[in-house]
Amino acid sequence: MSNLSNYNTPEGLELVIDNQTGECFASQSATARMCGVSETAIRKFVTSNQIEVKNAEILTDAGLRTSNLLDESAIYKALEHYNPSMLVACAKLGLRMYLHTLAKFEV
Repeated sequence: MSNLSNYNTPEGLELVIDNQTGECFASQSATARMCGVSETAIRKFVTSNQIEVKNAEILTDAGLRTSNLLDESAIYKALEHYNPSMLVACAKLGLRMYLHTLAKFEV
């Protein structure tokens, strides 16, 4: 996985974005915080649902760091299971963007 950039949100979430595709990834700890559960719960969820994590080396301010990342699909599944209200908030934004795309509307 190349072309990855690390981002830290004001909420303390470690997110990674592929600069070429725009695909987003979250660390297991970030996913746990989004879901309101422990990182151990996310690790068990990943294992029990046979979710593939992506191992990536990411250059951060502190140097090169190896991280287990969940892709958008895995984040979706975790939110669906642990935090459906956040999933609804994400869906609302996604629906708006999708409908704008269909209408060829640009903000």
